[in-house]
Amino acid sequence: MLGAAAQEYTERRDKIFATVVAIGSLLALPPALLLAYFGVNSSNVDPHRSIFDMGHYGLAYLAAWTPFIALVALAAIMRRRVPRNRLPPD
Repeated sequence: MLGAAAQEYTERRDKIFATVVAIGSLLALPPALLLAYFGVNSSNVDPHRSIFDMGHYGLAYLAAWTPFIALVALAAIMRRRVPRNRLPPD
């Protein structure tokens, strides 16, 4: 019984760590892609425009954020479809 409790604690701790890393990656990757776009395409980037000008750079933002928004939406839909496991009564 004690071994099972220790294993459950370890699994919960590992799951929390993996979740935090996944959320951090999900939040950090799109801005990193945008910074790379503006850094590499410096000849195509107008120095007199703000990088937040959505009318001019909206396609770059759309390309960077769409896959991650779709991934989160798909995960939410899949999570709702998976039934919760119910433990049998003792």
